[in-house]
Amino acid sequence: MGLQCVVGDSSVNKLSRISPMAILLDRRPDTVPLAVWRLMTWVKVWAFLYVIAWVGYGVFSLLVTSRKLALVVLILLWGLVMLLMDLTARWINRRLRKNVLANEFRICIDCGYRLRNLPARHRCPECGTQYDAIELERKWRDWFSKDQASIIRE
Repeated sequence: MGLQCVVGDSSVNKLSRISPMAILLDRRPDTVPLAVWRLMTWVKVWAFLYVIAWVGYGVFSLLVTSRKLALVVLILLWGLVMLLMDLTARWINRRLRKNVLANEFRICIDCGYRLRNLPARHRCPECGTQYDAIELERKWRDWFSKDQASIIRE
């Protein structure tokens, strides 16, 4: 039996709705699984650059006589950083989705450990979190999309 997945981008939208400052300060929203949050190292780098762009604008606007030039530079930097954050979130989501599907939803929601060959109800050997395979599948399906995800068994 193979698995085929058609998933919308709602999980990417959930990641992109998080403010760069929340990412930078490592304030994980309750809606984001810990396993996903730990994969977001590069998004944290882009969030840092987002803040640097605003600080750079302040410094640059003091050094340059033209405020319009400083504003154009800020908009370009901000746009580039936001694009990189979005592309990174999409890459993380695609990578995670492939991993979750390849392991039939048996990925620990807290640490990302593969639980595929373990019993349906057990403790994660990596972090000690108790899990239930049915509950894990529900949580991962909710993360990827409540209304757009469909997992089709062939």
